[in-house]
Formats: sequence, C-alpha cells, structure tokens
Amino acid sequence: MEGELNKSCGLDIHKRFVIATILSRSGEKQQQRFSRDDVGILNLKNWVTSEKCDVVACESASDFWVPIYEALIDHLPVIVGNARDMKAFTHKKTDKIDSEVIAQLALNQIACGHPTLNRLSDNY
Repeated sequence: MEGELNKSCGLDIHKRFVIATILSRSGEKQQQRFSRDDVGILNLKNWVTSEKCDVVACESASDFWVPIYEALIDHLPVIVGNARDMKAFTHKKTDKIDSEVIAQLALNQIACGHPTLNRLSDNY
C-alpha cells in the first residue's frame, strides 16, 4: 500500500460478533456491529466496500478472523495483525475503542501485520 490512505476500517472480532470502525482523513467516524455468521460477514463486506475503504485491519484472535479475511481479500487489502502488538497502542479496553485504534493504526500505516497473505482456503 503506497501513498496516503484516505479511509480505513478496524475490526474487533469476537466469537459471535464484529465491531467495525471506519475512519477517514477528514475526521469522519462510523461504527457498526455485525454478527459473525454468513449474513453478517456479507453485510460487513458490503458496508466496507460501499464506503470505499482503502484497507481493513483486524487482530489475529483465535481463528475468528479467517472467514472475514476470505470474504474481503478479493475486494481490498486486509491486514491481519498480532493482537499483542496492536493492544500495545491502547490502554482502555472496550470493543469500540479497540476497533477504532486498529482503524487508526491502519489509516496511518503503522498496523503490524501481513497485508498480502495467500488465500487461506488453500493453506488453512
């Protein structure tokens, strides 16, 4: 990802739901909660792509991120970061704060992760 990003989405992924925060350079912030079932993941993908995000970032918590990664990777870059590294940037712990911090890290291109993983269905 070269150049300045204009819009990013940070995801805080849980067993049954995802908190997503979209941040833009203009200061706009949007947050939504999605179920982590097929319909919810499709709704997340549609929201992120309709908002024209440059990148999505999430933590590699358990394997909960895998279906979300698979749904998004053909549409935009996805950064999967080490949860420990991303948590080092925040002191308070809430789902909304976590997703916002992850979005901010991605927007400023300081999220630690692997933005160009191979398709996981081939390896997982």
